[in-house]
Amino acid sequence: MLKQRWWFGLLLACTAAAHAQAPKPQVVKPQPATAAPAQAAPVQAPAAAPAQAPAAAAAQPQDDKKREAEEKRAQAKAEQEKQAKAKRQALMNQCVIKPVMSDDDIAKCRAAYAAN
Repeated sequence: MLKQRWWFGLLLACTAAAHAQAPKPQVVKPQPATAAPAQAAPVQAPAAAPAQAPAAAAAQPQDDKKREAEEKRAQAKAEQEKQAKAKRQALMNQCVIKPVMSDDDIAKCRAAYAAN
């Protein structure tokens, strides 16, 4: 029995030492974009690029509408959360725990804690 505990302790110590000595993975940061080397051939825009510009311009108002709709939803959600928080706070203010409480006081506290 003593040998089993000794081996178990040795195993745990070796495992902990192996994890402590293991090298930590290094995070590789992406290099910032640099100017192209002078030896590289100049990049020419494809001929279809001017035709895509009007399509991109037409898509921009739709993107603006989507973004505005998302902002409105986010504002409405924030407003609802603010109102709910105010309601919960009002219920908690009504609940005062005392050594002796009436049934009405207990009901107020139950409602306040249920809302939170």
